[in-house]
Amino acid sequence: MAKGFANPTNSPFRDKNGQWLTRALFLETRSPNFEPMFTLKDDDFEGYPSLKKIYLTYSHVPGCEYEFSVEHLGGWIHWLKVCGSQIGPHVARWREELSVKLKASAMKNIILTSYGEGAVALQAAKYIDSSGYNMKRGRPSKAEKEGALKQDLEVSKQLEADFQRMNLKAIK
Repeated sequence: MAKGFANPTNSPFRDKNGQWLTRALFLETRSPNFEPMFTLKDDDFEGYPSLKKIYLTYSHVPGCEYEFSVEHLGGWIHWLKVCGSQIGPHVARWREELSVKLKASAMKNIILTSYGEGAVALQAAKYIDSSGYNMKRGRPSKAEKEGALKQDLEVSKQLEADFQRMNLKAIK
């Protein structure tokens, strides 16, 4: 909580001028004028709760954090300020991790359903087969991304050459 300041809004998430706290909320980026409320670490640390841990265990869809923001921060506008601050890259990683976690959970449920009997199990098995589900596949490597960009660039150059040869202009 903020220490030493009279807060006109009576919100622990605002400074004495009514401005939303962002970096000052966290132990790692704290301000000398405010007692931090959270840590950016993966787990609670020295009595400070991990906002990442709270975020990942809170039941919501990544990018749709309204209820999370109301329950754990000063509301939606405050959450937008936090996301737009230097804390934003942390939030982006949390969203990505939550997305992977939710997909893994959904796929696990589909796999478990496919072991059953009846039409639902058959549809689950068909989904697994048609989705090209591969447990070994992870995030594309840097080399794969660069290769895909090079391939896209080469295709783009080839299309441009074809358009020029046919006396056509590409729509941009």
